Amino acid sequence: MNIVRAPKLERWLLDTTKTWLEDQPRAEGTHVSDLLNPRKAYWKFVDPRPMTDAEAGYFVAGRGHHQVIEAILEKAKHAARPTSTDAGTYQWRGIHYSPDVLSPHPLEIKTTRSRYGPKSDSPRSLLVAYETYLKQLKAYCAIREDGRGDLLVFYLNLEDKATGRTTPTFQWYTITLTPQEIGQIQADLLASKTALERAKKNKKYRALPLCPEWLCRGCQWLEKCKPWLDDRKREKLQPKTRLHV
Repeated sequence: MNIVRAPKLERWLLDTTKTWLEDQPRAEGTHVSDLLNPRKAYWKFVDPRPMTDAEAGYFVAGRGHHQVIEAILEKAKHAARPTSTDAGTYQWRGIHYSPDVLSPHPLEIKTTRSRYGPKSDSPRSLLVAYETYLKQLKAYCAIREDGRGDLLVFYLNLEDKATGRTTPTFQWYTITLTPQEIGQIQADLLASKTALERAKKNKKYRALPLCPEWLCRGCQWLEKCKPWLDDRKREKLQPKTRLHV
């Protein structure tokens, strides 16, 4: 027997995967996902670029996990397995949103490759650890005017501190919002939508908030965005200029 790697078939599969993912329909207009990181949404709009190989791999893995988990949560509601990885696309005041699960409350499912969870189960620690995830979930809750939401985090390789071994692990959290918080989140979403649309129209992005720093690493628009102009701590991300002698 002989076995050899087939790089041409790997390349074909990646290219075919990217074509399939990029052909998936998406409602035109502003989405909640755009408002989570409006500066990145701006660059996607003014300078669209092909999906990277890494992004394709992450999408495939994420969609697969979502589909299985959502099928389990939906139980026997569907005669056939679901073909989408969310509860459908809806619109609120010109903002499109696609929650993972809507009933009985908005539930957001996230998959992470992190080996470590929050430092503790204290509300403060959880708010810091899941800041980005919670921002999206809170948006869905506010749009639906629902004071309850759920976050399900699927750790692919969570380390057991006692044994040092890693194992796939579910961690489920519930959140509650006051009517005042819901009103503020709604106002923030609408203000962010207005700012993003203005930036697209005027081709001026500096007024948009920076993305989290981890998103800058590997970002296709890093050299155009120049986040270090707005945050000196990100100067380390600036590509080094080569000196020619």
